Amino acid sequence: MKNLFIKFRQAVLGCDEAQLDTAFAILKYREIGILRKVKCFALVFFSTKPPDFAEKEMELVDSLPKASDGRILDKPSRNAICDLLIERASNGEEG
Repeated sequence: MKNLFIKFRQAVLGCDEAQLDTAFAILKYREIGILRKVKCFALVFFSTKPPDFAEKEMELVDSLPKASDGRILDKPSRNAICDLLIERASNGEEG
């Protein structure tokens, strides 16, 4: 996967415990699709809502693996995000 969403990766690896727990809860919640989950992640990790929040949100969405018709691929996206969250959790300390 190209550059495993570099900005998202940096945000996750530098997050605090509450942000990490929130991200795991969002990922585990089955009632919403991957696009809504990613938009929630953007709120969690870029919560200050800077003037360029919409741009950061779109960069995150655009970095996800997609099908030829442009749909975000759910399973590869969830797996990559889960692996990243587990990597951060195994660090055991805030970034």
